[in-house]
Amino acid sequence: MKRASKLAPEHFLECRMFAKEEHGQLSLQDSCNDILLHNGVRVSKVALHKRFNDNSVDFVRKVLARQMLAKMEFSTQRDWSGFSAVIISDSCKFQLPKGLSEAYPPIGRFAAGSSLMNMQYALDLKSGSWRTLEFRQARENDQGYSGMHLN
Repeated sequence: MKRASKLAPEHFLECRMFAKEEHGQLSLQDSCNDILLHNGVRVSKVALHKRFNDNSVDFVRKVLARQMLAKMEFSTQRDWSGFSAVIISDSCKFQLPKGLSEAYPPIGRFAAGSSLMNMQYALDLKSGSWRTLEFRQARENDQGYSGMHLN
């Protein structure tokens, strides 16, 4: 958040991630109504629309990364002193609305009729920090991605 606003970052996040309707069907007005209902804050469609930018994508990515780290247990009793890092890299795929299939096409018959996104990530188990956390096309395989982004 750059300046004081009646639309707090947690209101934005809540209306985008925890809406009862399917996200592909949500309108800006639906989200404004949701913010008013759950937080008592009246926001215009224009004000909410202005929040959809690179900073909001980065914000949601950072919240997701923190939440994932909070669910993992890192043992401080392990002796990793001989290593500069202990990295695990993987991915998970998930479906998106059909309207995004040009940017995120399905793979063969998998997710046919919709679109498919791949969340690629690499986590340093020694430090508990993310090396990468990116949303990519599902056609990119894990080995190719890891080879390009990790030594």
